[in-house]
Amino acid sequence: ITTVTSQTTGNYTLLASGLNRVNLLQINSSSIVSTTTTTTAPNTEFVISTYPSALTINSPTYDRFGGFGMYYYEAIMISVPETGYYAVGSNNIINTYGYLYLNSFNPSNIAENLITGDDDKAGNSQFAIVYEFKSMTTYILVVTTHDPVVIGPLLILAEGPKAVTFTSMKNISTTPPISTTRSTSTTSPRGSSASTKSNIITIHLFIYIIFGYVLAYFI
Repeated sequence: ITTVTSQTTGNYTLLASGLNRVNLLQINSSSIVSTTTTTTAPNTEFVISTYPSALTINSPTYDRFGGFGMYYYEAIMISVPETGYYAVGSNNIINTYGYLYLNSFNPSNIAENLITGDDDKAGNSQFAIVYEFKSMTTYILVVTTHDPVVIGPLLILAEGPKAVTFTSMKNISTTPPISTTRSTSTTSPRGSSASTKSNIITIHLFIYIIFGYVLAYFI
């Protein structure tokens, strides 16, 4: 573990998520000293929601942040039944970008209502956005690509305390098929910080993508 810039110091926390306890050993130049701290956390259930779609030559285009040229995109309305931290990411064969907006998305003014965006936090050129979503609030997820004029299948994942509702903005009156699966995992104990909870959700989503539980979509 090191830093992006030189001569930077500070505290850090290393998180590991899996089926069993992970032993962490600190290695010094002269000795190996065990510094593992084990915290027993109660089991809970996170809900994985999936949204299959595709970018095609019929998809709308716009000029995304930092881009050169026109990019196909899809705008997806997101709502949650319970306020809490949710992770929204992609698991695709194409390199994707994700942008989260509040209430509405205007392709002619892409800075308006923008909350956050991400390129490849989930690894493998896939985006992951962790945010404290509020119930009874409208969010718009805009999914586009790293390179211009790229088309291909899309699979959007969301993980959180409850199932997420996706609604395609292509036809606002129609809700596309949504599937949900439950994954039993561990979460931080009561009273832990919000940042730790969001980090754990990010790890769960990252593991879900890496292990490819949704490969059946591409078969």
